[in-house]
Amino acid sequence: MKCQQRRLVRLVVALVPRVSHCGPVKPITVSEAKTHLSRLLERANAGQEIIISKRGQPYARLVALPVRRPKRESGTLKDFVKLGGAFFESLPPGWTSET
Repeated sequence: MKCQQRRLVRLVVALVPRVSHCGPVKPITVSEAKTHLSRLLERANAGQEIIISKRGQPYARLVALPVRRPKRESGTLKDFVKLGGAFFESLPPGWTSET
């Protein structure tokens, strides 16, 4: 029974986030990062910055990638928008481009 309790305590400690509102508390070691990579990816995707250390020194930073907007394609409204010939005629007298 004690062995199971120890495992449960280790699991609970592993689930506790290592970053507080004040900034990073403790870097995560490479072995911890390999063990809990999917959890760390979820935390990074949620906006948290995770520092991974190797031999006690900061080694890498895990952060989410910026959201990329899809590339615009020309001609997507080709059949929906119709411009008449009057659109390309000059403005009537008294109208300027600043008005």
